[in-house]
Amino acid sequence: MGVNMDRLYVPAATLVLLAVANWAVKDLQFDPWRVAQNPRLSIASAPVVSTASAPGFAVIKPLFPPDSPYNVLSTPIPPNSPRVLSILFAGNSQTIATMDEQPGDRYAPVWLSELLNGAAKGRGERFALRIGSEPNLRMSELLLKALLGTAERDRSSDVVIAGIVVDGLRWVDPREDIARLAQSSPPVKSEVEALLPLTEDLPGASRVVRQILGEKEFGAGPPSGAEEERKAERAAQSVEDALQASLDARVPLFRQRTSLYEYAWEKYVGARNRVLGVHTSTRRPIPTEMYSTNMQIIETMLRYLHSRSVHAVIYFAPIRPIEPNPTDPADTARFQKDLSSLCARYGALYLDYSNLIPEVMWTNYPDSEISGKAGERDFSHFTGRAHRRLGERLEADLRPHLERWLAEKSAALSARGPVSPPERP
Repeated sequence: MGVNMDRLYVPAATLVLLAVANWAVKDLQFDPWRVAQNPRLSIASAPVVSTASAPGFAVIKPLFPPDSPYNVLSTPIPPNSPRVLSILFAGNSQTIATMDEQPGDRYAPVWLSELLNGAAKGRGERFALRIGSEPNLRMSELLLKALLGTAERDRSSDVVIAGIVVDGLRWVDPREDIARLAQSSPPVKSEVEALLPLTEDLPGASRVVRQILGEKEFGAGPPSGAEEERKAERAAQSVEDALQASLDARVPLFRQRTSLYEYAWEKYVGARNRVLGVHTSTRRPIPTEMYSTNMQIIETMLRYLHSRSVHAVIYFAPIRPIEPNPTDPADTARFQKDLSSLCARYGALYLDYSNLIPEVMWTNYPDSEISGKAGERDFSHFTGRAHRRLGERLEADLRPHLERWLAEKSAALSARGPVSPPERP
């Protein structure tokens, strides 16, 4: 009898633990980047649009409610028109987050849109700016957003403006929801596959693009059998995806696995920082290999936009001008040089705003903050005054170019008549 009870104990205890865990996590909502940021931060956010049927694929998120003064950024890319220049603005949370928000504050892209269009609203806008920003934006995600924002023939961005921070080079692979879009949607996957010829001499970028497509890395063994192995991998992946989808629909513990992982990671990082004395100002150099791969991803994006005759504007995002600082000056100097060179090579406009925002327009975490950052400096976000300064500088630097590009578009479309954008190479 004792032996039988021992045999039943493990499965019975496992079932009880699963039941308790499912109950505990069924309503879990954990947003790691919100938890990690300053409580005084006002951030635009919304659920991810995960289908490719809506205009603009998933690059346009409903960041703002319909009655918000910022809803100029929430609508789809407009239909191609000789009278409108469509602009996709992408960056990290610095572009859609305000410290200590005050009445009348605007995000930098909102200032840019309002200054470009003046009193024009809605259908009267000449410069249709739409946002594709993402908290903690990675370069692989920026590549996908640029692709998605320019892929549709009748709703294509004419200009892509990208604000890049050095911190964005600390990761390589895109997050699960964005990669899943490329793997599960045939139209999106087709566009991503078009990137492969552009990465033939960029091995780091090629690896990332293939991983986005769900492909496994293959060694340098004999080519015979490689295709069969790929087919077997794809078949196994399809079965795994189907099983995972079924479990997600029925078992909360599986459905919430990403949130659980992020929750555990956030707790681990907080504990590690307290034990090792890591602070927001602790210097964090970028590993050489990660830096090289991310630069190849940026180059792939510039090649793609150039091949589609889309104007690219890259600005080096502001860095808090105080020491100690988590950004290594050597990384800053290397990035300034390499990014400027890449932009010149592919005809993109490069703007260095790294020193644009003075120290008085940045703030600190409050003393009551409980995630281990109490009283420390926030090196990622700035105040509404800084957003206005950045938006006004962008408008001053970009208006001559945007006016010329709109005139060129109008002349080209008027001469050719109602035609689709150029074919994808």
